[in-house]
Amino acid sequence: MIRAGDYSVKDKGVNKNNWAFSSTTKDAQAQAGGVDGTLEATLKIDHTTATGNVYQIGRVIIGQIHATKDEPCRLYYRLLPGQTKGSIYFAHEPRKKFGKEQWHRLIGTQLPDYWHQDAKPSEPEDGIALGEVFSYRIHVDGNKLTVTIIRDGKPDVSKTVDMSKSGYEAPSQW
Repeated sequence: MIRAGDYSVKDKGVNKNNWAFSSTTKDAQAQAGGVDGTLEATLKIDHTTATGNVYQIGRVIIGQIHATKDEPCRLYYRLLPGQTKGSIYFAHEPRKKFGKEQWHRLIGTQLPDYWHQDAKPSEPEDGIALGEVFSYRIHVDGNKLTVTIIRDGKPDVSKTVDMSKSGYEAPSQW
């Protein structure tokens, strides 16, 4: 965040501390700290959850873009019990009344999920082990959201989502 520890700067709403998509109004863009952009991180996962609901075990959110009440992107790493390599996938959540949450696989699978709690997925051959360093990039350009996983010695894995019908052009979202 732009406020850099200055808590008098608001962290919600359209202001110089938050960014907006270029699909919103010019007025909202002028009020924002930035327009479109890229979230990048290089990380490793050392632990995941071992308890909880079946569809949540082993997963952790590693990157996220928030709007006012919804998340245009929620990036997950998931390592299931008994497996040595984890999966990466993301959710795109359109605003209420603009459609259902969409799930996109990048590496491996997100199963078991809420709807398939008894699913027994196989371990992803090209998955990511605990302690393995990797990077991700979440890039937004207008209505185009692209998530990319980057690993040394392996081809990048990317997925692009068209957000033109997701409702994020409204100025109230930022």
